[in-house]
Amino acid sequence: MVLKHYIILYRPNSFDETFDKRVPERDSSKIKIPKDCYAFVFYDIEEKRTGDKVLRSEPINYSGRYVVGKKVMTLEAIKEEMPDNKELIQLAKNSETKVVVLTKFNEWKILFKGDVVLCGLEGKLN
Repeated sequence: MVLKHYIILYRPNSFDETFDKRVPERDSSKIKIPKDCYAFVFYDIEEKRTGDKVLRSEPINYSGRYVVGKKVMTLEAIKEEMPDNKELIQLAKNSETKVVVLTKFNEWKILFKGDVVLCGLEGKLN
């Protein structure tokens, strides 16, 4: 059985459009993030060749999201620095972690446990 690595790339819009891409390894420093994407997630698929057929498993081993971010803020910091931004306060308040990230597209997204914020990558994007 062979383990193949993939990423799910996230594009910004109201539904967070995604697409998948095969990658040689699970190394976030070697991922070339397309300019129109703000995040990615690793996952694996096991493949087994049987004669002329290739059997593939369901996706396994999902990572947290790797988000290209400009700024990370906690609920407390938002209340302090932007007390009039009720929508952002509510977004952070409703999240499990109470933390949000400003993406490179100037959209605020909730950070989940296991997520990683990649800062300063604007010049390293594909």
